[in-house]
Amino acid sequence: MDDELVCVLCKGAQDEASNITQQKLVVNNKCGHRFHQACAEKELLRRKTFPCPACQVQVRRAGLTEKTLDELEVARDITVRKRITKIFNRSEEDFGGDLRAYNDYLETMEDVIYGLCSGDKGEADRAQATVREYEDRHRGEITKNAARKVDREKVVEEQLAALRQQQESRKHYNQLEEARKQQHARKLKLEAQEVALGERDHVTATMGDGLFLFLDSLTGEGLDGAGGEPGANGNAPAAVPAGMRQMLNIPAPLPQPQSNQDTRRRFASMSVTERRPRMQKAAAAPDRALGAKRNWVEMLGSLF
Repeated sequence: MDDELVCVLCKGAQDEASNITQQKLVVNNKCGHRFHQACAEKELLRRKTFPCPACQVQVRRAGLTEKTLDELEVARDITVRKRITKIFNRSEEDFGGDLRAYNDYLETMEDVIYGLCSGDKGEADRAQATVREYEDRHRGEITKNAARKVDREKVVEEQLAALRQQQESRKHYNQLEEARKQQHARKLKLEAQEVALGERDHVTATMGDGLFLFLDSLTGEGLDGAGGEPGANGNAPAAVPAGMRQMLNIPAPLPQPQSNQDTRRRFASMSVTERRPRMQKAAAAPDRALGAKRNWVEMLGSLF
């Protein structure tokens, strides 16, 4: 019987005819030694704590963890596999495309792992001898492959870190851009309402507004041709001087048209019923203008 699966109290195991995979072992969390559950219960009934026979560490009921033999064997297989793969660390590219040789190499490694985990002392000794022989013959290659693996893992980690940083930067930029657009839309809508109420002369010009003025000078059409409202603030679009095309690439305010005092006076003399549709029309103008600005490249391309 494998020493790892033997109770350190009774130094024995269950009858071979019993269903051994269902027998419970308990592990002391402090020292890692194992006890049959029945043996541990017998000792704990006599006293609250007892010393581990292997290392003299005090064993308490709260420090014991139940595990089946299957769970212990899986844990041991994982431990052995980690140790062996650090020695048998050649990759497929090291075999120059010889798939059969690579598969034979993997089969040898699996045989070694099975021999160390099987619990048979003879197989374990033969597997350990195979490991020592391979390690002595390929010590330099093992070190080289281990260093290469570390370099690859470092490169992958750097790439993942750069990707995460890029995603965070893009997310932050999108949030700022969305907040800026929402703030700008609110500002345009508020200014349009103020113009409709006669509290200001005009809506602040933007680069997109300058584009609409430029299109007006070329086609002779108002903002209706771009999906907007001509003279939404009571003024017809102003003519664009020569060289204004270059300003389309400059995100700066453009000159404003002069306010129309006659329009303001007419609006002030209107009744509430007459004002309401004009106020609604003026309030919706910025939204339509923003929609037209998103298509400014297509509109400009159709003119040249």
